[in-house]
Amino acid sequence: MTIAIIGGAGFVGTRLVSRIATSAIEYSIFDIDQSKLLENMIYLDVEDPESLDKIGGATSIINLAAVHRGEGEVFFSPSTSR
Repeated sequence: MTIAIIGGAGFVGTRLVSRIATSAIEYSIFDIDQSKLLENMIYLDVEDPESLDKIGGATSIINLAAVHRGEGEVFFSPSTSR
């Protein structure tokens, strides 16, 4: 079994990864946040169809990717032109 953890560098993802890392389960972490350097982490933008090809080979996918907005904040996606 190989698990792809999308959003694995976030709050919930890092806690999940720490649990899975103590098991014999193979996993890969996918996240758009490149500021966090985690072992087994691969850059992935869920809004980019070509980026999703990187998940190939996983037998299971856990999607924890999210867009966070605070009150009054406007979301800007790097893939969206201004």
